[in-house]
Amino acid sequence: LPYLRFPPSRAAAAAAATSAGSPPRSEVESAMADAKATTAVTLRTRKFMTNRLLARKQFVLEVIHPGRANVSKAELKERLAKVYEVKDPNCIFVFKFRTHFGGGKSSGFGLIYDNLESAKKFEPKYRLIRVWIGSSSHGASLRCLV
Repeated sequence: LPYLRFPPSRAAAAAAATSAGSPPRSEVESAMADAKATTAVTLRTRKFMTNRLLARKQFVLEVIHPGRANVSKAELKERLAKVYEVKDPNCIFVFKFRTHFGGGKSSGFGLIYDNLESAKKFEPKYRLIRVWIGSSSHGASLRCLV
């Protein structure tokens, strides 16, 4: 019956690959090849604005990451530092990231301060503690920021 056919199993696919002359790929090799193919991350900035009063650049950051759950904030800071030629990555703050339904795309906000002093002056204390620039009076716990 043609409607009861199942797709070929992995063993059958491996046998077909060996008969074709190419060596079969192991599970690890195929997983690594898939991971390399899906690691392309695209950054787009929208609503870019230079705010001279607060000594910073501010923007909406769209991250397109097909095949990945999300991108770490440290990786985003590193990529933004390269693109905008920032000397100190501690001057970059990214926050409020939300992954869109279906995955593959996230949006959030980004701030790039001109120097660390202006970041300490204008950034909220909880964000400074989050990146270990500021200090809390009760230790390094975020819960003690009342």
